[in-house]
Amino acid sequence: MKCRALSLTMLAECFTVLGDHGMKASSVIHFPTHSAFGSPYARELNELTPNIKDKLPPTDSRFRPDQRLLEEGEVEEADKRKDEIEEKQRERRKAMTKRSEEHVPRFFVKTLDHAGREVWVTKGTYWKIRENPGFASTENLDLWC
Repeated sequence: MKCRALSLTMLAECFTVLGDHGMKASSVIHFPTHSAFGSPYARELNELTPNIKDKLPPTDSRFRPDQRLLEEGEVEEADKRKDEIEEKQRERRKAMTKRSEEHVPRFFVKTLDHAGREVWVTKGTYWKIRENPGFASTENLDLWC
């Protein structure tokens, strides 16, 4: 497993403190070996390693074919696949609307925070399903065509 250590100076350069609202990513983050397809660090975060690949739900964004193509520099093909994925999502949403169904997120629920704002919080189910019985035993959407 590859690890990266960030110093406080690097973190300060990457984030701007916004009072009591927490932190927000700065508009420009410079990486010494940054490319048009993301920094090495960002690509490593999206890497599908053998030790986790079989444990992830098929809906995990690391399985997105358009993302993989973009990382490989296949920009035109990535754009085409992204359009196909988005069209499939629109079709699925229309079909659900026709059946008067509403999508219910598996891992998150919308609630109100202490200030009365809508926020999404975890249901605490992801890790339980991942370990026992695993995502192969659950009903999963085919998101990535």
